[in-house]
Amino acid sequence: MFDLENVVDSQTAAEELEEVVMGLIINSGQARSLAYGALRKAKEGDLRRRKR
Repeated sequence: MFDLENVVDSQTAAEELEEVVMGLIINSGQARSLAYGALRKAKEGDLRRRKR
């Protein structure tokens, strides 16, 4: 049986930080893409809510 009380964390602090930074970069890219899509729709005069 797996002993959950004595599990050793396998990630270092640097790896955890890298994971957080990559998540921020990925999410910011998606937010930028959605914002540009909304601006494009607004310029076309389509002011209805843009769906993803």
